[in-house]
This record gives sequence, C-alpha cells and structure tokens, in this order.
Amino acid sequence: MQRLRRVLVVGAGLAGPAVARGLAALGIDVDLIEVRAESAEPGAGLLLTGNALLALDALGVGDAVRTAGRAVHAVRYADAEDRELFRLAIPRAWPAFVSIHRAALRRVLLEHPPALAVRFDTTLDRLETRSDFVRVRFAAGDEADYDLVIGADGVHSRLRAELFGGGAPAPIPGYAGWRCVAASAVEIAEPTYLLGNGRTLLLHPLRGGEIYCGAGPIDERAIPSAGDDLARLRAAFAGFTGPAARFLAALPSDLRLAPTRYWEIAQAPWHRGRSVLIGDAAHACAPTLAQGAALAFEDAVVLCELLSRSPDVESSLTHFEAQRRVRVESVQRASRARIDANRALAPHAHRVRDHVLRAVGARQLEAAWAPLMQERHERLEARR
Repeated sequence: MQRLRRVLVVGAGLAGPAVARGLAALGIDVDLIEVRAESAEPGAGLLLTGNALLALDALGVGDAVRTAGRAVHAVRYADAEDRELFRLAIPRAWPAFVSIHRAALRRVLLEHPPALAVRFDTTLDRLETRSDFVRVRFAAGDEADYDLVIGADGVHSRLRAELFGGGAPAPIPGYAGWRCVAASAVEIAEPTYLLGNGRTLLLHPLRGGEIYCGAGPIDERAIPSAGDDLARLRAAFAGFTGPAARFLAALPSDLRLAPTRYWEIAQAPWHRGRSVLIGDAAHACAPTLAQGAALAFEDAVVLCELLSRSPDVESSLTHFEAQRRVRVESVQRASRARIDANRALAPHAHRVRDHVLRAVGARQLEAAWAPLMQERHERLEARR
C-alpha cells in the first residue's frame, strides 16, 4: 500500500461513504466530498437484499444497518385489487433481507464509529491525470493531489462527464413516478408490489410505523397531466382498492412527493488512469430487482480488496472492472426486462400476464435473485 496514501471520493450518497469506509479501514487518508447541502436527502426507502447486507458486513456496518432497518422475510405481489399473484418467502439459505429508510442507511454509513467527515457543497471542477497522481481543482478554486479519485456521484456523475465526456444521460423512456415516506395506519406486513395495468405501487413497511411508497414505474401514458403531484398520483392509481387506496387517501396534502425517473447507465470503460467510477455513476440499473445499492456496496468491497493486495493502482482498477462487469451487466439486463413488463397492455394480454405471474412469478423472482445471493455469499465467506 506504499503508493496509495490519499484518495478523493466524489459523492456522499451511499456508494461514496461505503467505499470511503472501506478505504479508511485500510489506513488510507480519504477526502469525501458532496455537491449537495448536508440536509438534502430525498424521502425514500430501500429493500436491501442479502448480497447488500453481506457487503455491508464486510465494511463493518451490517449489524448497525439491520438494527436501523426492518427484517424482511417475504415479498408479496398482488394485483390492483390486492388479490395475491404470488408471495416469495426468502429462503433460509440466503442471507437476510432488510427494508430501510434511505436516510437511516446513509446515516449509518456516515456516522457509525469511526464516523466519516464530509465536505458538503463542494464541486469538482476539473482534474489533471499525471503518471503517478491526479491533480484536482475544485469549483471554489482550491487544488489538491490524490493517488486515486473515485466517482461515486450517481447517475448524473460529474466525474464521468470529466473523464469520458458525453451529454446528460437520458432516463429509460416511457416511465415516470413518485416516491415518498409517510407515517400510516394502513397495515402492511411485508414489502408489497401492487401491479396494475401499466402502473406499479410499492408499499414497503419501515421501522417506526412508516411506509415507503414507490409509485411507479408508471407508463407515462397513464399519468394525468392536470393537477398537482398528489392529485396526479391519486388519479393514476384510481382503480386500485384495498390497502393501496387507503394509503393514498390518507396522504397529507403537504407531503413532499419526489418525482422519479428510471435510469440505466452503460458506461465503458469505468476507469481511466487513476480515476474510477463505482455504483450508479458506472452502471445504474432499473430498480426492479432491488440491486442498485447492493451492486454499489459490492463495488466498494471488491475495489478495497483489490487495492489492499497490490500497490499498482491502475492494475487494480483494471482488475476491478474485469471482475465486476459480467455480474453488473447481467443484473442490468434482468432489471431492464422486468421494468419493460410494466408497459400498459391490452385487457386480454393483461389478464394473461397476471395468470403467468400466479403460475411462475415466485419461481422467476427466486431464480433471478438466487445467483446474486449465493455467489457473493460464497466469495465473502471464503474471504473470512
């Protein structure tokens, strides 16, 4: 590790604090910066699948995340009238799943001892790659030299634009939605996905009686154009009954709904010189397999493992991308196929879809998740 002394991590969402924590555990001096203000955190929840928790265990915060979240023993899929399509009990052989408020997860990543320091309201201006370091200039005018720069700054990555150029990324076309977290008297025992025709409503119970609502993906053709966000949300799901209808009716008029778009980033390569992208900055995917955060945390673990073994930074980055890309691209393909199943259908095709889900939905979802749980589980267990 003689040649890796100081690292800049750009982005303090989830991927950034995760990799910063892993690097700090190796004795590396880490500067963690974030373009947003400290209080800027959207109201959202996450389903953390077992591979996400195993990566967090390797980073030393898995138990703290389990405590801050709510254990998930099954996920349930139903139609717009809450008639069950299928239910998948999480197999006992898999590592545990957790649902958690995004802000609570981020707080653990930043504040769990030893806490991480973040420079908020700090923007990367440009960087100059030299043979054995990177000179970074910040928007405020100050400069610093780093042995490695890691871009963990999400879909709209400033570092990706600086390294590889290109315009702003476009969302997956045809879908939109909203997300929020709200206290609710509606009883939801387990993460529930309510599938209408061209619209999906996710209701995930969190700790403390709150529910994360992911209203989408919604086929944009099904979203009314008139009214404020809450009125449009309710109108888009007007045909839903049961707990969905009760939850939406009880949302307060002053609740902030965060607009949602869905992204897929197919960047190649992920690294140049002594700079590398991780998480959504490198490979954002549709949320339909709940793998965005999981892949980011795995990135952090694998990158730190490789950097700990070799003093050759650029060689480590090459191996990192080679080791991660096949897995990541497999998840992207599967996630995209699942989001495309949310297109509005003709009535007969919609009935056929629900019939198929009743017959094979649980097996299909288990088959999609199983390789992710087993492969990463085996690799982490072998490392211990």
